[in-house]
Amino acid sequence: MNEVGSALAGTPVVLGLVPGGSGNGLARDLGIPLKAEPALDVLLDGRDRDIDGGILNGHLFFNVAGLGLDARVARDFQARGGRGILSYVVKTARAILDGRGTACVIDADGQSVAADALLVALANSRQYGSGLLIAPSARVDDGVIDVVVVPRMPLVRMLRYLPRVLAGAIETVPGVSVVKARHATIQGTSPLAYHVDGEPHEGGVRLSLSVR
Repeated sequence: MNEVGSALAGTPVVLGLVPGGSGNGLARDLGIPLKAEPALDVLLDGRDRDIDGGILNGHLFFNVAGLGLDARVARDFQARGGRGILSYVVKTARAILDGRGTACVIDADGQSVAADALLVALANSRQYGSGLLIAPSARVDDGVIDVVVVPRMPLVRMLRYLPRVLAGAIETVPGVSVVKARHATIQGTSPLAYHVDGEPHEGGVRLSLSVR
């Protein structure tokens, strides 16, 4: 989706999505059926829809980008392979248990957030996939990206608040901040690894975000 969408963005060509991934976050958010035949019916009989694209360090994304925990998981997927929800859970648990945070300062449309972050999610749509809502108020066509900052926290505290995340109420978790922005910069203390729609990249100490 990321590779094809990046090539077609800004052209008059309509992109149709037949979900075949392990999470299918964008398809779920757009209400596209997860089975091929009804998804093809949407391509034939559905309506065209313009959506936003985020741009992180020159790379387009359409669902969610980010750094920290999910960037490490994306890199692990690339290095080790193994798709599916079980593999995702195992890789996420491994990344959580290593205890690392990402020290950064985020300036989002003039609002500054300093954090030792477990993750920073840059959400165009609401979810990573499989119903995990990282930005419940995000909309794919509102002209802004939801910048969700989740602070590093002990595992016990993380497990305590997991039900809120699963219920789509991450914004009520203490320490979590959500800022809607058209432009943002993320300044780290060391080079920042990040991902766009699950595709891992290595960046410098400063990342720039905008929305098309």
